[in-house]
Amino acid sequence: MIKERKQIVMRDSTKINCQIHEGGHRVWIIGLHGMGDHMGRHDYLMKLFSSDFNVFQYDLRGHGESGGKRGFVEDFSFFTEDLVEIIDYLKRDYRMDRYILVGHSMGSLIAADLIQNFGDKVLSPERLVLSSPLIGFKGIVGGTFKFLPSKILNTLAGMKLSFPIYKKNYLSFLTHDPGVHEKIKEDNLILRKIQTKLYFEVLKASRTIFSKPIRPTCPSFSIIGESEFIVDLKEFNFYFDFVEKSFQIKVIEGGAHELHNEIGRFRSPYLDYLKNICLESLYDVE
Repeated sequence: MIKERKQIVMRDSTKINCQIHEGGHRVWIIGLHGMGDHMGRHDYLMKLFSSDFNVFQYDLRGHGESGGKRGFVEDFSFFTEDLVEIIDYLKRDYRMDRYILVGHSMGSLIAADLIQNFGDKVLSPERLVLSSPLIGFKGIVGGTFKFLPSKILNTLAGMKLSFPIYKKNYLSFLTHDPGVHEKIKEDNLILRKIQTKLYFEVLKASRTIFSKPIRPTCPSFSIIGESEFIVDLKEFNFYFDFVEKSFQIKVIEGGAHELHNEIGRFRSPYLDYLKNICLESLYDVE
């Protein structure tokens, strides 16, 4: 197996930090992390899949060790355009012709945007997995966001002025595991401040993307914790019951937002389900 770290230069010269585990397998796993996070907190993908799949992970622009202004994006589509370039890079340099796309939280939003709005520009995945996708939000942010007119939200997202705000990690919202809480406190790659521009771009993208069907052309799955404190579970259920009906849904009883970092009784059913749906692709008739 070849394990390597690389930097891929994007169209605007932003350098994207990535990690590649290439073992000569036919199918790839491409993983996308969430807002303020970095790929290192998703090393479970390598541990879970590297014996059967090639695994590609990367830090989003403005995150982790990638280039770009910290906790900022000029437009949400920049994230998705980066993913398009990465898929093209893997096709060209690694001859990738089959892959599974796994997105978590904001990473799910990027994955959904790719399928919904960039499908004609990129090789399609043969499995799509959205983990804890940002469909609706709980708390004050969720209540304000729900009733905020689109015109105002678009204006806020379009403002050039942006300033950093402290990103408080409500650790119990993410996972029930106190060991993970301590690691988060010590992890210097996790963003402590997020630009308002990024927040508004994510809110705008969530409303736009999840107001209509994603329309995937491959088997698609969405997984969420029953005790989710960030995503609005009612909005999640409404979307997949009435708007986008092609997804298979899995609710992990008792699980919080970061199912991959949960305590064992919540983490194990998530990982078992994820592994099963990905391994099924190996037996698909080409």
